[in-house]
Formats: sequence, structure tokens, C-alpha cells
Amino acid sequence: MQISVRVRRNLKPESKVAAFADVTLQLPEGKIELNSVSVLKPNGKPAWVAPPAAKGEKRFFPYYSLSGEIRKSIESAVLAEYERQMTREPGDDRY
Repeated sequence: MQISVRVRRNLKPESKVAAFADVTLQLPEGKIELNSVSVLKPNGKPAWVAPPAAKGEKRFFPYYSLSGEIRKSIESAVLAEYERQMTREPGDDRY
């Protein structure tokens, strides 16, 4: 499995969502695309990854869930690309 990630910074400084990521999993059988994965970094805490979610009456409900090694691999790839993007100037969207 090959994982590619594209990260877009959230330019709203007051938001807990620091960036959004589009993840592509290339498998022998085809590919899976996970769009608008959130990179959250609230109040100076370490960044973490959350799937896109729908807002319910009292909480958010994720559109999908991942577990095991595939979850760890995706989170690691997203956070690595996020950290790489943070070294760039805002507005520099070269990939």
C-alpha cells in the first residue's frame, strides 16, 4: 500500500483545525481517497488527526473509522506532511 497526502492550511487563526488533508491509498486493486481529513492543534497542544464528521445535535459523528496499522500509517503520513507544510510560507501551495 502506498499513501500520498496533500495538506491545505486553514487560514483562520482562531480555528482549532490547523489544516485539512486529502489522503490517497494506492492498493493493488485500486485506490481509496479520504478527503478533508482534519489536522487539529488546539491551544498549542500536539497536532492530531480526525476524520471528517457531521455535526449532530450534541456531538460530531465521523463519516468513517479506521483501526489498527492502517490508522497509524495514515495518521503518521498526515502529520509528517503537516509538519513539512508548516515550514513553508503561508500561501505557498507548491506540492
